[in-house]
Amino acid sequence: SQFGHDYKMLYVMGFYPTTINDHAQIFANAPKDCLKVIQWIGTDVYQLRTQFNWENIKYIREKVLKHIDFQLCNSESLERELGELGIKAHTVYMPLLEDFKPMPYPNKFTVGVYYSDSNPMHNEGFMVEIAKAMPDIDFKFFGGSKKGTEDNVEYIPRAAIKDIVAKCTVNVRMSVHDGYPHTPIHFILGGRGVV
Repeated sequence: SQFGHDYKMLYVMGFYPTTINDHAQIFANAPKDCLKVIQWIGTDVYQLRTQFNWENIKYIREKVLKHIDFQLCNSESLERELGELGIKAHTVYMPLLEDFKPMPYPNKFTVGVYYSDSNPMHNEGFMVEIAKAMPDIDFKFFGGSKKGTEDNVEYIPRAAIKDIVAKCTVNVRMSVHDGYPHTPIHFILGGRGVV
């Protein structure tokens, strides 16, 4: 919250450095005894490594991160990458919010592809090209706001992940950079393959 509050802990999942001032503002009005926790994800670390020079990273470490009580990340590879930048984070895998069990496959082989309206990291265009090259396979693109079907590609606007997993046979994730995201875990727990 950008306003004063009495929270005992603030936990920010996804500490995007390209909007660091907005994220830092979340903590600015916190009481002194409020625990400040950030959870770095793959996109965050990629932004730090590719869009910031050493002086920017040093500024972020010294002016923003020194006020954070706990820095977490969701994979050992992210912990190593952050360490190379002089940022000490601890690997703590994010808990799943839903209980998953294997479920029956859909009648037709279907590929589930996560994409985002605001994050080009998931190679939506490339995945659409793959789908067009495989007209006999159905593809479900989920996670963004698009809706509709074109040939063998159906865009499903934001929906419950269990509903998505039930409609797909496999999850293909071609991200530029990742940590240990929930989507593949949901697919695996639902009895699906993941590439």
